[in-house]
Amino acid sequence: MAGAHGGGHRGLRAAAVPQHLAARARGAGRRVRRELRRAAGLGAGGLLRPHRLRRDRAGAVPAAAGRADPDPAPRLHRVNGRIVALSILPAGLGGLVLAPSNQAGLIGTAGFGLLAVLWIGFVGAAVRAARRRHFAAHRRWAVRTFAMTYAAVTLRLWLGVLTPVLAGFGMDPEAAFELAYHLVPFLCWVPNLLLAEWLLRRPTVPVVSRTGGAGA
Repeated sequence: MAGAHGGGHRGLRAAAVPQHLAARARGAGRRVRRELRRAAGLGAGGLLRPHRLRRDRAGAVPAAAGRADPDPAPRLHRVNGRIVALSILPAGLGGLVLAPSNQAGLIGTAGFGLLAVLWIGFVGAAVRAARRRHFAAHRRWAVRTFAMTYAAVTLRLWLGVLTPVLAGFGMDPEAAFELAYHLVPFLCWVPNLLLAEWLLRRPTVPVVSRTGGAGA
């Protein structure tokens, strides 16, 4: 009788173990789904909530426009940030040296030269803020760095758009390209920076800092 009673207890314990694991698995599944909805800007009912979208999840910041949440791999983030910063430094210095050698004359020298100076300055400010553990300011400077980095992309986009548009108004294709090239030294990066500042200053997008530090 005692053996049967003991066997019954063992059977109950054996049955309770998989139930306990199943309950933990269901709880973990609910947490994962909740985090996915939050990352995608979705509410509990699956409805899109645009104000929940993070500003920096729309695209991958080459260096340091990390997520507003604490980075899950801080060591990888630091290594990646160092690589990008060390890549931007010679690229920016090279751009500054080559700025006078362009087809747009003084406009090109001013536009491309200022781009190079700000590019180096922004990534330097991002690194300095990270070393001081001012992560909110670090992310802001990283977003600005990202905006300047993509000037090489937007320059070609503007040339590809402006040249045929100007030629469509009756200009010679070569003259249209020359005029477009005189516009892009500033057009390739000023709108990028204005967009970055607008995204950073939107009141609906909070910037969360792990250790504080005022944003720049």
